[in-house]
Amino acid sequence: MEVKTVLFVLRLLLFGLLVIFLEPLSYFMHLAQGNLKLMVASKSLAEVPLEYRERFAQVHDALSFAKDSLGLDPGRAYRSYLHHESPLLHVVSGSKAFSLQRLEWHYPILGSLGYKGFFYLQEAEREADFWRKKGYSVAIRPVNAWSTLGFLPDPVTTYMLNQKPGILYEILFHEISHRHVYVSGNDAFNENLAQHVGEEAAKRYLCFLGDSLAIEVYKAHLSRQSLRQVFMDILVRRTKGFYAFLQGACRNKTGAKMLRNKWFYFWYTQASAYPELGDFQWLKEADKANARLVVYQQYHQEADMFKTDLYQTHRGDLKRQIRSFIDTYSR
Repeated sequence: MEVKTVLFVLRLLLFGLLVIFLEPLSYFMHLAQGNLKLMVASKSLAEVPLEYRERFAQVHDALSFAKDSLGLDPGRAYRSYLHHESPLLHVVSGSKAFSLQRLEWHYPILGSLGYKGFFYLQEAEREADFWRKKGYSVAIRPVNAWSTLGFLPDPVTTYMLNQKPGILYEILFHEISHRHVYVSGNDAFNENLAQHVGEEAAKRYLCFLGDSLAIEVYKAHLSRQSLRQVFMDILVRRTKGFYAFLQGACRNKTGAKMLRNKWFYFWYTQASAYPELGDFQWLKEADKANARLVVYQQYHQEADMFKTDLYQTHRGDLKRQIRSFIDTYSR
């Protein structure tokens, strides 16, 4: 067995051992089996389908930009390709039924996180059902790109290569940033920072390439996202206020009446949503809506803070900003 292969397997075992201390053996085995399956299925550049060769080469160029221009060394990540036609991960998130207080899972090294991932949908559904029976609002979302924080060489996935250039680069820079800055137990900070780095780095890389069409398409995407974020921020504040009112006004009412009020609130909110900002059909599922709002807070609600820091503290120098976070929070 080659030395690289031995080291690779040892890293996988280490990654699994970090989880086993606080998680049941079955979950550890699930993660180990899932990661091993993906590792075996990953292909080298020579094995990448012809229709993806050019996009895969673009990924390689973007990795060089990340290292040379941003100080984000990708290590061994994104050197292989993983073909898939269905979601690779299924992530469970949740909150209390009548608040946006999130459900948390506890892991060694990683700390407390507002989600739990599974490689198999039936396992995710079993976890979701467990918490629903306890009265929590729970949702399952598909994930097709992630970071193992440098423990394993993350692959480029079919989902990533099927994205438009700006979004592809955003995902790459987002996930690479996790390899360098990770604060245990503070996933809101981690995800908002990574999202900020992903978007800002993608804009700069597209300008570096001089791809005017891709720049305009990505700017339009960010503009829609910005408007959607305004709507979601309002929705989060309104929902928190609604729950505060509901718990006061319905103190002596039955749980069934509270659920009906909750259902009507989300039904009315969905009916008044702006369709041009995206699909808000999920708001009709009141039992899952809380969980979706919690996920939004986790990924987007602190993004403006990092943008302000970039331009006020670092005068728009993204590499300098990234360096400051690495020096402060380096894993």
